[in-house]
Amino acid sequence: MKRFIRFSAFGLAAGMVLLSAACGGGDDSVILKPGGGIANPWWETTGEMTYEGEEPVYDDIDIELVTVVTGDDMRPFADVINQFNREYDGQIHVNVENISQETFEQTVGQRISTGANAPDLIMSHNKSHKSFAESRLIQPFDEAYEAARIEFNREDYVDGLIELSDLGYENTQFSIPIDGQSLVIYYNKGLLSSIGKEVPTTHAEFLDVCAAFAARFDTSDDFYAVSCGVSDNVYFQRYLFMTMYIQNGGELYNTETLRAEWTNETNLQAFKDTDTAIKDLTNNGYFKYGENLMTAETRFFQNKSLFLIDRPWAAETLFDGYMTYNPGTADINSVIGGASSAGLFAIDPEKPTANYIFGDSHAFAMSKTVKDIELKAAIAEFTNWFTHNAEAGATWGEGGHMSASKVILASDDYNENAFVNTFLNGFYSSPDEFVTIGNTVHYSELIDRLYDVATQCLMSPDAIEIIVATKEQSFNDYVDLMG
Repeated sequence: MKRFIRFSAFGLAAGMVLLSAACGGGDDSVILKPGGGIANPWWETTGEMTYEGEEPVYDDIDIELVTVVTGDDMRPFADVINQFNREYDGQIHVNVENISQETFEQTVGQRISTGANAPDLIMSHNKSHKSFAESRLIQPFDEAYEAARIEFNREDYVDGLIELSDLGYENTQFSIPIDGQSLVIYYNKGLLSSIGKEVPTTHAEFLDVCAAFAARFDTSDDFYAVSCGVSDNVYFQRYLFMTMYIQNGGELYNTETLRAEWTNETNLQAFKDTDTAIKDLTNNGYFKYGENLMTAETRFFQNKSLFLIDRPWAAETLFDGYMTYNPGTADINSVIGGASSAGLFAIDPEKPTANYIFGDSHAFAMSKTVKDIELKAAIAEFTNWFTHNAEAGATWGEGGHMSASKVILASDDYNENAFVNTFLNGFYSSPDEFVTIGNTVHYSELIDRLYDVATQCLMSPDAIEIIVATKEQSFNDYVDLMG
């Protein structure tokens, strides 16, 4: 199967390879060991570990964690942290600080650089970790797991996410994958049953279900098969549009050169197929493009939409909204289900990329300021627990996040959770086909340009070739300028 994100190949010459760090070459270059690892680390290790037999001893160690989680998923995240703190009472305690994603990287980067109020552990989107590593703000987990006497098994994690976790430094564990999240599909079980259809898995099936709904319900009464906020919902462009694009075979950038190649034949056709996939919905009256979130959600609450494409971490708020419009609903699981966007926008269902879902992934990274080996081991203990404890995975899953741990995904305790069973497993039917932005220091500019492409192409579909060419040139000029 074609891999959407692939690694750049780092050749080994004279037993070592020099990679330029963000601060430049010369003495600032990163020296890679033959076979992997970093020969000139920018981090330090002090102190000694204490063991009782084979077990490490943790004596009331505090971990200062900063996270980008600030929305509806703050409560489930806090619940997970509280569970850990109870289980490790007197041994390890995690303190959490929440910083919004708008200021997270600048704030955290500055605090680590200056050493002033620096965190020990970062929990943020993995797309930023490559920049953190090249700026020498984080350090690998390898030594920490060894000190904690925990064997780190890469096979325990979802393929597409663990492949990115060395951040391009071969055989070096810089990042610990936690989860994946994108826009997802909620569906009305009663309406679906009333038209005699099942949850679709291909674009053709999707259109067939929408056509059956339209044949029964009239748009003049504000019935639309699909509702999704667009005008005030950045995730439509950043998650759903990009999901459509990659399902149709588009690539975000050349992972060797980090440059955009959006005007090549394959990628340009993917943009055009994305436009077709949207027009198949709008031109047939299945989807009213351009609405805001509240309008789209209210229609779903009023049982006038079969599908609602929305944020998984907002599930609790959405369920409350539905029950407000439908008092007496005893069990939300009996009336609303969760479905995946995999395959629904691929014009050609045989494309190897047809079931891909694009989104973000949270991951752990350890600050370079952590020096004490006991603290490093405690961090390894916590990150391993977070990504292997099924109860914690289910609690975090209730926040709308698919676990990146295959151990958790295979656990009965995880899958028997009502929300996971009804919704999360429906939202993300193919965890190994979850795609993120990958390892590029230019991710911010890339996302901005692709957001512009999405917005402008949807507004002016007849000018797709011009829009794509303009934004490709703009992005590549930036990459060239940055060297």
